[in-house]
Amino acid sequence: MSQYSQMNERDIDQELSRLIGWIKIESEGIAKLEKVFSYRDYQQAVQSAQRVADLADEHNHHPLLIIEWGKLTVQWWTHTANGLSETDFNLARATDDLLFVPQ
Repeated sequence: MSQYSQMNERDIDQELSRLIGWIKIESEGIAKLEKVFSYRDYQQAVQSAQRVADLADEHNHHPLLIIEWGKLTVQWWTHTANGLSETDFNLARATDDLLFVPQ
């Protein structure tokens, strides 16, 4: 299976169970990974979005980023697979690593 091939539901559920805070959503009939990150203010959310954008460019795989005051929503999915692929799960983990801030 290619890293960009659409995964089956069993594999998606298995991979999802290994992630913290990520959920599977359906939008326009397409499965996507989504997580909301919380921040103290708008600028922190913007700075985090830029870090995810840089990660996306490095991998040529681009998520939907929604910036709000104190919040960044990240959605990963593979456009060419019309759903979730191995790459989406790898980049969800990379996003967590990138945005992790010890409390």
